[in-house]
This record gives sequence, structure tokens and C-alpha cells, in this order.
Amino acid sequence: GDIVEAGHRVAQARAVLDRVGAGKIDYAELDAVVGRVELAAGRAQEAEAQLRKAIDALAEASPAPTELAELRDTLGLVLLERKQYDAAREQHELARVLWAEYFGPEHPRVALSRRHLAAVAEAAGNDELALQEYEAAQNIYAQSLGSDCIEVAEVSLAKARVLARLGRGEEALAACGKAIELYRARGSKGLTELASGYELEARIHGEQGQLEEAAGLLAQAVETWERKRGAKGLELVSPLRQLGKVQLELSRATEARKTLDRALDIAADEDVRAWLQLELARAWSTGDDVDLDRARVYAVHARGSFDALGQREAVAEVDALLAALGGKNRR
Repeated sequence: GDIVEAGHRVAQARAVLDRVGAGKIDYAELDAVVGRVELAAGRAQEAEAQLRKAIDALAEASPAPTELAELRDTLGLVLLERKQYDAAREQHELARVLWAEYFGPEHPRVALSRRHLAAVAEAAGNDELALQEYEAAQNIYAQSLGSDCIEVAEVSLAKARVLARLGRGEEALAACGKAIELYRARGSKGLTELASGYELEARIHGEQGQLEEAAGLLAQAVETWERKRGAKGLELVSPLRQLGKVQLELSRATEARKTLDRALDIAADEDVRAWLQLELARAWSTGDDVDLDRARVYAVHARGSFDALGQREAVAEVDALLAALGGKNRR
């Protein structure tokens, strides 16, 4: 409804501009608004066309460089969404230069353009370049806003993700720890990011085989999401699922069953539910109090869902488990 209303307002504004004989800059600014409305409506191609039109008009009219810089950054985000990475990088780089010329190279808006450049590099699979841009952005934020600002925390978390992919686990953990420390200091205002930080740090520990540490961090992520969303928040599903899998790896099948069962009780997505059922099938087929009949029931339910979703590899995975269960003694 808001998008429709915005469309009506744009039409009214254009009529007013026509009536008063407005200049190029006025129309360009309206085209920029239309571009943002199209982006909010999920119409990336139309958003790109409107933003390019606005940028061309503004560049010709020579307005304040900040206006042009902001539009270039917005266009870069649209191009990133359309997976046009080289074009997106070009727009963010042009924006960065404009921000730096107007405010100086150590301004937070320059840092934001660098974060956009890092996101483009990440999406394009260039983690080394992404890391360079994140580090540059973090340095600018620390110098201009202070080392304890929320922007430093946000970039630290992004850096940790990239460092983990690059196999630099200790550095990733340090960056993650920095972000978690800053989010903790924000109290209830930083719970979403704090939970995400715990999940990321748990994943890094898990990749290093440090399962006890991973389990503890995932439990903290669950507790944090509970504080934010309550005991039935959908955000709990992911850390609960990961915690259940880690508990299984630690041979704590009884705990894993409870954890995975709780995740299944909350999960709404059919694909996620199917994977949880498969993991519960594994949990009931191992450890204390094995119940192969229950394991088969979970596996059969998972198979039906995967089959309906057309996930043949997952169906084959369930079939392999069912074959293994068939070869075990019944409870």
C-alpha cells in the first residue's frame, strides 16, 4: 500500500513540476525518488533506468556533489542486486571520490562507499579485495567516529566473515570478538547483531574443530534471540539447528534430540523442516535410548518433503540413511 501511495505522490509531484515549468535539477531529483520507489518495490531494472536518468541529468546540471554521490551509491546497490558487479563497483568508486572531494578522505560517507565496495567484492568472490575495503572503512570509522562506534562493530563482523573464508581463523575470531564486545556494550539495542556475532564465532570455532566452544557460543546465540524475539521466534531455528548438529558431533544425542525437536517445533519453512527431520532421524539412531522406529518416521517424513521440493540429492541422502537403519536391530 505504501508503494502505491508513493506512486501517486510522484505523479502529483510531476504534475506540479510541469505546471510551474521546473528546471532540470527538479526533474532529476524526482527521477531519483522514482528510482528509490522502484527499488523498494523490488523492480531493480526499472530502478536502474530511473537512477541513471537522474544521474545523467544531475551531472549535466552540476549540482552539489553530495547529491550525485548519494545517487551513485544507490545505483551501485541496484547493480549489485542485479549481479552486475563491475558496473556496481564503478558507481561506488565514483561515489567514494565525490564524497572524498567534498568532505575529505576520512569522512564516514567515504567509509560507507568503501563498505559498499567491499560488499561488491564479496559477492564477486574476491575476498582479498573485500578485506582491504572493509579494513579501510573500519580505519575511517575509528578515526572519525571513535573506535567504539557501532559502525566499527558492523565492519568487524563483516571482516570476520571474510577472514574465515580466507582460512585466517585466529584473525577472524579476533574480529568477531571485537564486534561482540561492542554489541554487548549496547545492551538491548544490539541484540540482533550480538546473536549474529555469536553464531559466526561458533561457526569459526566449529571449522577449527573446537566443538565445545562452538556449542557454548550457539547456546548464547539462542539465549540472545530469546531475549529479542521470545521463545518461539523464527530466528531461533538456525542456532538451534546448528547447536543440535554440534551436540550430535559431541556424542550428546539426548541433548541433540531436544534441541532439534525444539527447532522443528518453531520452523515454518518446509525445506528447513525437512532437514531438521533428517537430523532428528540421525539423532534417534545413535547414542543412548536409540529408537529406530522413531528415526525411520522422521526419515520418511523428511524424504516426502524433499521429494515434493524436487531435491533429489537430499532424497538420496535420506534413502542411504533408511537403508542403514534397515540393517540395524529394531529397538
